[in-house]
Amino acid sequence: MIRAKTILKGLSLCVVFAACVVTFAVPQTASAATFTVINTNNSGAGSLRQALIDSNNNAGIDTVTFNIPGGGTHLISPLAPYSSTDGSSLGTGMDGSNAVIIDGCSQPGSDCSQFPLTLTVQVDGASLPTQSGTATAIFNPSGVGSTVKGLSITGGITKNYSAFSQVRVAYNGQFVCTGGFTLQSNFIGINLDGTANGNNAGVGGCTNSAFSQNVRIGGPNPGQGNVIGSNKSYGIASNNIFITTAPTTNNWIIEGNYFGLDPTGTLPRPNLNGGTGTGAGANIQISCAYTNADTGMPGAIIRNNKIANGAYGIYASRSSGVTIQGNEIKDSSTAGIFAAGAAATRAATAGPPALSAVVQTPFIIQANTITSGSAGSKGVVAATDPTVPSRITIRQNSIYNNNSLGIDLGNNGVTANDTKDPDAGPNTIINFPVLTQTAAGTLVEGSYNGLPNQAFTMDYYASQTADPSGYGEGQIWIGSTSFTTDGDGNVTFGPTPTTGSADNVTFTTASLHGSALDWLKISGGALPTGWSLAATATDVAGNTSEFSNAIASSGNAADSTGRTAFFRYRKQGTTTWQTTPTQPLNFPSSYDQNLTGLTQDTTYEYQLVVNGPAGESAGSIGTFATIADSDNDGVSNTIEDAAPNGGDANGDGIQDSVQMNVASFVNSITGKYAVLELDPSCQINTASMQAESSDAVSDVSYDYPVGLMNFKTTCGGSIGFTSPVRQYYYGVQANFMLRKYNPSNQTYFNIDGAAVESLSMGGQSLTKTSFDITDGGNLDADGIVNGTISDPAGLAVPAARSTGGTLADTGQSTGAFLIAALSMFGAATVLAVRKRSIE
Repeated sequence: MIRAKTILKGLSLCVVFAACVVTFAVPQTASAATFTVINTNNSGAGSLRQALIDSNNNAGIDTVTFNIPGGGTHLISPLAPYSSTDGSSLGTGMDGSNAVIIDGCSQPGSDCSQFPLTLTVQVDGASLPTQSGTATAIFNPSGVGSTVKGLSITGGITKNYSAFSQVRVAYNGQFVCTGGFTLQSNFIGINLDGTANGNNAGVGGCTNSAFSQNVRIGGPNPGQGNVIGSNKSYGIASNNIFITTAPTTNNWIIEGNYFGLDPTGTLPRPNLNGGTGTGAGANIQISCAYTNADTGMPGAIIRNNKIANGAYGIYASRSSGVTIQGNEIKDSSTAGIFAAGAAATRAATAGPPALSAVVQTPFIIQANTITSGSAGSKGVVAATDPTVPSRITIRQNSIYNNNSLGIDLGNNGVTANDTKDPDAGPNTIINFPVLTQTAAGTLVEGSYNGLPNQAFTMDYYASQTADPSGYGEGQIWIGSTSFTTDGDGNVTFGPTPTTGSADNVTFTTASLHGSALDWLKISGGALPTGWSLAATATDVAGNTSEFSNAIASSGNAADSTGRTAFFRYRKQGTTTWQTTPTQPLNFPSSYDQNLTGLTQDTTYEYQLVVNGPAGESAGSIGTFATIADSDNDGVSNTIEDAAPNGGDANGDGIQDSVQMNVASFVNSITGKYAVLELDPSCQINTASMQAESSDAVSDVSYDYPVGLMNFKTTCGGSIGFTSPVRQYYYGVQANFMLRKYNPSNQTYFNIDGAAVESLSMGGQSLTKTSFDITDGGNLDADGIVNGTISDPAGLAVPAARSTGGTLADTGQSTGAFLIAALSMFGAATVLAVRKRSIE
């Protein structure tokens, strides 16, 4: 079906007086096809090679499925790599228009829905000709945008082949990699039965300073992760990731995978490098990841992976703007994470023109578990040119049982504090806090000396075993406090209380969680004998210190044994508490309680209460609301699952209710659905529609018949980021322009460059808008670079038009009104109406 796409820019319509022209451009629409593999032959009809050749010869994004007869597993042994030599590469073209989707999950008997994956198709490189010199790959992308899922790719190690590679090509005046692809639900270096059969590398890095962007390894949903192990050099190598201008989705996302492990996640399958040198033995190697001022987006996001059995879990060199979050990293022989910060500038010869103005953004290491029993192993190493601050933020992790330091700035052991902290180096060799005591009534006391009149955040941790150096690790993050040094760089501090948290809230139940450390702080009791405390300091630029000295507990086992705990809760605004059953609480366990019989769409207050020898102590009051909201976007699962197109209202193939960057909700103005879609790294906090009349002032020149969409979001743990914004308005199909309301100065203005499309999805008409927004930019309502975007914007029509999409006085369609207005004013502006099909 042909759909019209109208692009309106600002108030540029009809401002130059000449002949008015309306142009209808109808490009040829590529027809995607499906090619099915029905045998395990190297080539010829029904083979994987022929399916790829046929796909590359057919315009459009095609799908290769599998239906090989016979049960059990199926081994494909290619006699040549899948490459551009015979036309069997992964797609062609640098615009993504002729990519291919290889879907091994489609083979009967395969199950890619959850870990451990069940795969039945293996592509093994043992029969390939030996490759000398520079290693090539079993699969070679000659374009961008392809996807491979549901395959076991093995056997390249004996013939010097990686499983996948990135090829350096010249494109639009710069060298780029053809490796903009997605890998999901694969075994890379792992046989179908889980045994080792590695490649030279899992995913080979780009070479010769070409830029590498838009790679997805794994995904957020069950079964989307890959199992990457037993490869000779590394699991994944990525070089020269550079996020330039909008759109800002062209970064690397490595998510939900197993590295160095078998498909069960329990047996070692190390990604190793037999030699020495930079990144040797890294499961994940990131080099030269950058972000410039136009975006603020992370160059690479590595989150929620299980990583084990390497010299390094993650080795990131000369990089900034990298986010490492929520990973489990263990059994690294040298360091769990090696992070080398980037230089402040980068030579223009390394990529597109004018890349010297690279802005260094924080390198964030947060909420990971990093542990290793290997002799000499470290948790996190931060190292860089001693003259360049590296801004490596290391917070809220669980770093313990590493036989060397938990955090080492400079990779040279404990670095002593110096008065007023004037030195430079990795993370500016920022001073660490000094802890002085733990005692009854006080969890911890201490002091800090650093740069004068500067703000810092102190995170403090408890560990069952202190590091032998006498300086801490951080097994359990307790909490944080902020402080500012005086004119001499000094500050002293004491305890700060924390509370439990509410998790997994649904319409009828809530799961409450309270940490034992919370009540220790509430009651003033000491840590059990043998446990210790340590702390780190982080400055406003994002530099985190080494761990402080470790302070042993002055308590004993009686401090925790014999204590009991319960939650009490009530509807907000009422006075009567309900209580949960009491249960024993022995440090360092935590207390969890499921609540039932709650009222839907209601806010509750709750407290964690502990009883002990000193009596009853209660934490501060927290709140939770009873909605089922899997993606934490403030819209219940019930509402999002009832959205058009089967709950996939933005048409990306994934339910909106499980995507943190997508919110679909009922437009309170029209009663139809509205949808907000942001960058995949974004977490939508709230999304709603507001009537123009709710603004402090009205737009005298325009009406907003479907209201203004207002949202708040954070993205990738970064500040200053830019995200693409896509809005979908169901039941609305007319010619609009997109205007913005700024509540701070109560003004309205056009969003220049915004695209407004009239289209159809799932048999329903809608209007889609597209633009980009930057934290602290002119479209961010608070105008502050603070890591949060707030944005009221809406579809606007001249005030003469009614809210129904027609002229109140003539009944003409809005499209007819625009064309009539253009003709009347004799504008030279060309209103381009493009046509395209929406699947």
